[in-house]
Amino acid sequence: MMLLALLVCVPLELDVFADPRFHMEGGVRTVESVHRAFMLYDEALSERMAFDESTAGRKALAITGRALKLAFLDAPVAVLAAAFAHEVFGHGTRAREFGRWPTYLFALPPPYSYFEPKNVGYIAATLGGQTGVLEQDLAISAAGMEANYALGHWLSATAAKSGGQMRYSDAVLYVAAKVPYLTRMLFGTIESTSDPDDFSDYVQGLTWRAGRFDDGAVQLTRERLRFAAIGNLADPVLLASLWRLVTGHLWRGDRRLEMFTFQAAGFTWMPATRFNLSPNGPEQYLDLFLFKEGVTLNMYARAVTSGLLFAAGGGARLHELKITDWCSLGAELDLFMAPQVVFEQRNVFNRKLVFGANYGVTADFRLWGPLRIIGRAAYKTRGHVFGQPLLEGVHGYLGFALRL
Repeated sequence: MMLLALLVCVPLELDVFADPRFHMEGGVRTVESVHRAFMLYDEALSERMAFDESTAGRKALAITGRALKLAFLDAPVAVLAAAFAHEVFGHGTRAREFGRWPTYLFALPPPYSYFEPKNVGYIAATLGGQTGVLEQDLAISAAGMEANYALGHWLSATAAKSGGQMRYSDAVLYVAAKVPYLTRMLFGTIESTSDPDDFSDYVQGLTWRAGRFDDGAVQLTRERLRFAAIGNLADPVLLASLWRLVTGHLWRGDRRLEMFTFQAAGFTWMPATRFNLSPNGPEQYLDLFLFKEGVTLNMYARAVTSGLLFAAGGGARLHELKITDWCSLGAELDLFMAPQVVFEQRNVFNRKLVFGANYGVTADFRLWGPLRIIGRAAYKTRGHVFGQPLLEGVHGYLGFALRL
């Protein structure tokens, strides 16, 4: 009852998306929204517990309180949300594309895992997802981090729709989604076989898919992955989130954090970068979000930087075009060139480069009062497009949105 009383004056936004195989985009968007709804306690408590911080003692007390809440409550919740997206809508999504329906294990996140009598060594794990086919298992291994980065991308899009302002809770989730395996890429032994994980499985699968079994291929992959990890750190949204969390939230208690933006041609422009461990190798993305009232657009370019396989592409997505108070429309187009994806045959190393595309539309209608319905229908050719199915065909989802 106390929690309900706290939440009475806090606006609720909840979006839930579903499709028959629980694909990645609808899944990570649902995780983003459910996490935001769960974090309403943060908004409510912050309003109820605000006090005068004009003296040094009160300021120190407030900063300490916010830091403890971040470390022991907000960050663990965000880590669990990112882990859920990683397993269920990353590895799980790709496995379901190939006819597998895996199961999942979840454990306590840090810092609580440090106090367990027996630390299991993982936050979450997927069981029964591998198929034994190299081409498929490489995509399944890579999909966990792809889901994390897709979650980050949608958090960026949400911030762009708000003119470059990101909620505090979204910034914490963004950092939790972007940093897994970062230290491993920068400093670790990426081809470890004594303690295999998603990352070592990915490196091995990538070199084998390229038909390279020599030490030189592993060394090249190591160097390129470290370069790619540095590019991942150069993300303006990640840097702004970390900076604003310290100087904005911890120091001043800000609830809305300003991303790096600039104004031109009547739009608010927000630059961003993406990084992805794709089945073709690590990909670098350059993103640009444009926003003005009722319109949100994202344009991007991407290229694989592994040195083993070549792939490149680009596209644009109209996230929102407000037609009336009760209707908004959207559209998407992705174009790419990449090695042919072959799932039906084993040990196919010499693949021709093929062109592919993904295109679709979205619609958002207000049904009644606070209830909205959101639909997406798209078609893509076979191949890798960030956050989308690998196989050719029609895909999409149906969602419901509640605004209170």
